Amino acid sequence: MTLKNNFLRPLIKLEYMLIKHNVRWIGLTLLLYGCSDNASESVVPQNSASQPPTQQITCEESMQSHSSEVDISVCLEQARQGNAQAQYIVAKNYQLGIGVQKDEAQARAWLQHAAQNNYPQAQLELARMYHYGLMGLNDAELAFRWYLQGAKNNDPECHYQVGRSLYYGELGQDVEPERGIKYLTQAAQLNYYPAQYAVASLSLEGKLTLDKTQTMNYLRQAANAGLAEAQYKLAKVLMQFSLPQYDKAAFFWVNKAAEQQHLEAKYLLANFYFEGIGTEVNYDKAFVLFTELHQAEHHLAHMKLGQMYYHGQGVAQDQATAKQLLLLAAQNGVPEAKNWIMILFKESMTGDSENTDNSPEEVTWLNFAADNGDPEALAMKGKCMLYGTQGFHQNVQQGLQTLQTAAEQNSVLAQRELGVVYEQGLFDLTDADKAFQWYQRASENGDRFAQYRLAQMIYFSVGKQRNVIESYAWANLAASEGDSEATALRDEIATHLESEALLQAKDLARQYGEKYASQIGN
Repeated sequence: MTLKNNFLRPLIKLEYMLIKHNVRWIGLTLLLYGCSDNASESVVPQNSASQPPTQQITCEESMQSHSSEVDISVCLEQARQGNAQAQYIVAKNYQLGIGVQKDEAQARAWLQHAAQNNYPQAQLELARMYHYGLMGLNDAELAFRWYLQGAKNNDPECHYQVGRSLYYGELGQDVEPERGIKYLTQAAQLNYYPAQYAVASLSLEGKLTLDKTQTMNYLRQAANAGLAEAQYKLAKVLMQFSLPQYDKAAFFWVNKAAEQQHLEAKYLLANFYFEGIGTEVNYDKAFVLFTELHQAEHHLAHMKLGQMYYHGQGVAQDQATAKQLLLLAAQNGVPEAKNWIMILFKESMTGDSENTDNSPEEVTWLNFAADNGDPEALAMKGKCMLYGTQGFHQNVQQGLQTLQTAAEQNSVLAQRELGVVYEQGLFDLTDADKAFQWYQRASENGDRFAQYRLAQMIYFSVGKQRNVIESYAWANLAASEGDSEATALRDEIATHLESEALLQAKDLARQYGEKYASQIGN
């Protein structure tokens, strides 16, 4: 007897024991299947009508012999006489090469006959082969047919596969949700835990009418069976109650799922440690989990880890690392991370834009914020390009275009800067009308500098016919925070107003004050 047969014999005996006690054989076939395109002549008889065995012992009994040799002659004889169980056993022997030379063609042929003779396990395995492309078989339609036949024999996995196929339109089937739910429910009632999870999920999504207690029971049974997705979902449902006892149960189940390397469960568990849900706050454990998830390219973990570095929670505070992680999260579409980046680039670029050069990382943050449509970031980027500061090469045309885009998106910084450029004629761009237009937009948005410059232009008839009352109103608004130049201008204008006109100017100033409240500082 070969070493191979001695090694595999316990496996085949175990399978026969499972068959005897009607226990489902699930994993062994999938682990040991081979694939071959070679076909050989089958010794399966043409007439496979069931006949009573003629041997004194049954096929099952012969395979339970304690002999070191495997003799399938009894099973082969009974299989040829049409015994479905014997046909299935012979198929497994040929498939695994136990007692005979391994022969996938013979294995397929005998399995086909056992399935045609209504042997449920053979029908299930044949369906799996066609479904997953095992042993040279691959046919979605035939997979569905054999699953359907197995479901008629009340096989729970077959019920489940038929249900999935009909509900989701798999295996070439038309989508029939009601029929699909019927089969899935039947599989759940037969305690097939993948079906229990599927039915519970559909119920939680409002796609299936099921009692809440039964929904939770199905979810709990699937979780108890070790299904990580069910454990994770059960934890999420329990934590919604926001009660200490439910939080502890949620922590238990999310920990179970995380132990199976379920990524979303690990992320949720890290948050439980971070926020103290169902357990004590533990930044160290949260940091370890977020780090593992960051290394696995989990985008939300990039952000959480960045926040921990930023605040020094569970790790030494490190602003540079924090910003890199937050930028990575933002670049991968995490909305909250984008908001963080908008704030951080503004914090890091508060110096004199004409004289300060920022790091490449800060330029990257600014570019990202601007490219994601933040008007103030666009304005700052445009200003940097216009003057060639903070790590940007000077490009006047592109800088003006960027400022224009930001100004049209109501960036006060861009509106004010455009006013300065056109009023002072920078880069040979003198244009009083445009200067007046942008100063007025910025003034209406509460910018004190723009209000002061607008008051001057109106007072000196630059870009608009002189209107002393209006110029007083803008100068008064600009002076409201104590700016000395604006105050001096307002007082000078007042000397040119008669008492009645001055009252009108002060009233207009009051109206402007109510309408154009200060939104930004100088």
